[in-house]
Amino acid sequence: MLGSADLIGNPTNLIRNIGSGFSDLANKPKEGFSKGVLQGGLGVAKGGLGFVRHGVAGIGGTLSRITRAANKPFVVLSFDTEYVHQKEITDMTQKPIGAIDGVKKGG
Repeated sequence: MLGSADLIGNPTNLIRNIGSGFSDLANKPKEGFSKGVLQGGLGVAKGGLGFVRHGVAGIGGTLSRITRAANKPFVVLSFDTEYVHQKEITDMTQKPIGAIDGVKKGG
């Protein structure tokens, strides 16, 4: 239960993403080299890309959850129930599409 708490960034999700990245880093080259040298090189590239992608997703998700959890008390302290309700609806319906959109919406 504590491992999935957004206040501390959901470390369970972070560990799962990092683990998937290491899995890609180890398995993609192995799969590629079993098919040949050229495929092995491609596997190394795919494994490295997967490792970076999962690492960035894990760290980004963790930071997003921490900042979202830290923001909630300030939204409630506005004492504007209409704003709080509208913000909750917006947060649920308008998810960012990609990293750049996430940074824009976060800003």
